[in-house]
Amino acid sequence: MAAVLACGDGAGLSHACATAHWEIRRYTGTWVDVTVPTTAGRARRERIRLHRSSTLSAEDVTTHRGIPVTTIARTLLDVAATLREPALARTIEQTEIRRLFDLAAVEQTIACHPHHRGVTPLRRALALYRDDEFTRSELEKAFLALCDAHGLPRPLVNHIVEGKEVDFFWPDQRVIVETDGRATHFTIAAYEDDRARDAYVLALGYRVLRFTELQVRLDGATVAERLAAVVATSAFR
Repeated sequence: MAAVLACGDGAGLSHACATAHWEIRRYTGTWVDVTVPTTAGRARRERIRLHRSSTLSAEDVTTHRGIPVTTIARTLLDVAATLREPALARTIEQTEIRRLFDLAAVEQTIACHPHHRGVTPLRRALALYRDDEFTRSELEKAFLALCDAHGLPRPLVNHIVEGKEVDFFWPDQRVIVETDGRATHFTIAAYEDDRARDAYVLALGYRVLRFTELQVRLDGATVAERLAAVVATSAFR
């Protein structure tokens, strides 16, 4: 608070110190990051790492635990300019775990600051969070096309195995593939049901692979390679 107050009106805790204040990333440094809404003036002070920004607006700063600090969205944009991709991904993940993540707010902040150095890496890191999922039929078509492209025979689709409906099934190899999308699988009930069904069919001698919708869309070659490896001891017929 002392560092923010020392930097004048409109200042806010920011960057690495903001991630620590929001408890989404550890910071062990001794300098305090503060951003001010100007590119001029504001003399440097001891132990304060001053960031001057002509685009910092009132909407970019909020109050958390009594201290003015950049919003989650602005904080992610700022640290995206300096963090490596894995570290940025973990930081975003922490905002989700702490129920602080708001994709719409982050994208609005990006739109308001199109020339910020963090825009490109942050957009790339947000790929997992965008709500552009395939429909069930689209995902089925994409998976079957993947099988065709990599020389794998087509499985049965939405087939009943031991009383349970599965997404894709190769009866000769006793192999089941489930494709998970966020909309239908990222709930507590769906999570529990998926694992119970997997355990049930595994106990009956079937092999189960799970791939995310994003893997099917963007990394089909790896999906096909792993599927082929599982059935390597039993040639497709």
